[in-house]
Amino acid sequence: MNIDELRKSLYDTYVTWYSELSADPIIAAPDISLPYFIYLPDNWTESPTRILIVGEEGFGEVGCDRDKRKTQFNIIETIQDFNRYCLSDKTLNRRPFWRRINYLKSVFPDASFCWTNLDKVHRLKAKDSKSGCKLLTSQRKALHNYPILADEIKIIHPTHVIFFGWYGYSLEKEFNDFDKTVCDNLYQNGSDGWKSDGYCTPILSADSSQYIFTYHPGWCTRNHYEDSVREKIRDLILNFNTKDDNSLPDKYYILQHYLKI
Repeated sequence: MNIDELRKSLYDTYVTWYSELSADPIIAAPDISLPYFIYLPDNWTESPTRILIVGEEGFGEVGCDRDKRKTQFNIIETIQDFNRYCLSDKTLNRRPFWRRINYLKSVFPDASFCWTNLDKVHRLKAKDSKSGCKLLTSQRKALHNYPILADEIKIIHPTHVIFFGWYGYSLEKEFNDFDKTVCDNLYQNGSDGWKSDGYCTPILSADSSQYIFTYHPGWCTRNHYEDSVREKIRDLILNFNTKDDNSLPDKYYILQHYLKI
């Protein structure tokens, strides 16, 4: 598939998903952000190294504000454009999240990167409050009644999926019907296993993609693990042995994989 076909497939999936999601009164509430949508860079289909970054959730109001004046055109395309801007702007380096991404981009200049979040929406901060971002339990449960991450992965077929932190409930709901072995392997040894892995745990998925689960860059920075986590991510990608042909599968393979034929 070429990049235009891939983008259209992703867009059509988002249209269906967003129509269902936005009809949920909990998610449609004014204190919940608009969703994040993946933007695929031009070199995605041509790159042998395709890295999907998955954050925990968004932050603040920039980009996903519910102010429709900022999203007066197509909401999906507007958020995708914001997503593209964030990944391409090297000046976004104040936060540990973006510093880690920029480090990986510098180490793998020929790789193609895209980004999304495990929790596709977040709580918007009230003007008079410091609280926000992380969803309440009821909001998270409502959100993951409409899983989408597995569909995104099936469509764009990344070679590496790197989690910058995760929520156990969200991960379980998103992967339950897709690749349960990922969650099973991740939780096999629990927090002791993650600690012994240096807070950077690699798992091979059923479709031979490499999943890397790390603690959030902010936590790693505060606890002085960020440098070692970055280096381990780098080494895991460098040493990853994939099948000879790492190009994108054709349409039949995607359909075959999706339907588990």
